[in-house]
Amino acid sequence: MAQAHQLIDVRKNGAFIFNDILLIDYRQQNLVQLLQEIATQRTHLEHMMKRYLREDERMLGQEKANVANALHMIIRNLAALYLRVYDPEFAAAFGDGLEVSEGKDGFLVKGKMDVEEVNIHFSVSKWATDYLDKSVHELIDAFQEAARDRKITLEEKVLLINKIRTILLQCIQSFYLIRTGAVFR
Repeated sequence: MAQAHQLIDVRKNGAFIFNDILLIDYRQQNLVQLLQEIATQRTHLEHMMKRYLREDERMLGQEKANVANALHMIIRNLAALYLRVYDPEFAAAFGDGLEVSEGKDGFLVKGKMDVEEVNIHFSVSKWATDYLDKSVHELIDAFQEAARDRKITLEEKVLLINKIRTILLQCIQSFYLIRTGAVFR
């Protein structure tokens, strides 16, 4: 199966552009469906990590590809969630940082990786357990809190976008490490 994503122009300072197709029309998805898909993929990644655990702590080629595909699906759904929540009319309120936009054939993510975090000592299982699991739960809780009164305010949207940006950047960094370098568990 051909890969439909491209990680373009990763610089030494960590700046990157990630381009991908959108498999779904995010405008037709409700927030709950997107959040459920992210949670499902996170659980899938967690099960993969448990299954792939070996004594030498190194993932094999197909295992790395499976983990990369799970991360790729999380990235796609986070980008769709971002596009669904983001309101271009109030762009200034959302501030700077990771930029997600809709392109001709999909979406484009521009940002800068944290060069301190992108290193050979990265542990995908530790990251999935310590960071991703907690972050996805916090994101779901934040959405539930924001949607409690059936209306998400601009202030709540800014908070949600910042949470999505943080998780999306972490997922792209992990994806980059798995696709390009030795990733230890």
